[in-house]
Amino acid sequence: MRAYSDAMLRYFDLFGRSSRSQYWLFQLMHLLAIVAAVVVDVYASEYVRAYPKGILTIFALVIHIVPQITVSVRRLHDIGRSGFWYLLVFVPFGAFVLLYWSCVGSDLGPNDYGNDPRDAPPPPPRTTRSDEPDFIRVTRSTDYASETIARMQSRRSAPRNQFSGQ
Repeated sequence: MRAYSDAMLRYFDLFGRSSRSQYWLFQLMHLLAIVAAVVVDVYASEYVRAYPKGILTIFALVIHIVPQITVSVRRLHDIGRSGFWYLLVFVPFGAFVLLYWSCVGSDLGPNDYGNDPRDAPPPPPRTTRSDEPDFIRVTRSTDYASETIARMQSRRSAPRNQFSGQ
């Protein structure tokens, strides 16, 4: 589930790398979401007279188009290939090449597209106390306006030509 949520959170992110397991777990969750949408559409269209046919399936497909592309591009980056290789989808039998590449093992260590996603530190263990709620409420200070003005003034005092070397 973490692979699916990571791919959905990195919706438009074409940079970086996605491991083979992240790619395939996203594909599995995507397939399960589409199958569930089809099942709901079939049963709903039988029992609800005004239900538009296939609306949930179309919605699930549209929601997953962009993450499907971005996770595939990041998977290509993980094996050391440019994301432009994804355009093989439009070439006859090019999808078979992409399928093969999605099964190939990752480059070890960092490559031109980023660090190895398998080298990331594991998430910290989650510890909860029985008296602590499952969520943490973010509170703003009472003087939020003054803090915002101070941040804006500190940005104005930053050097203007930071990219020109002056």
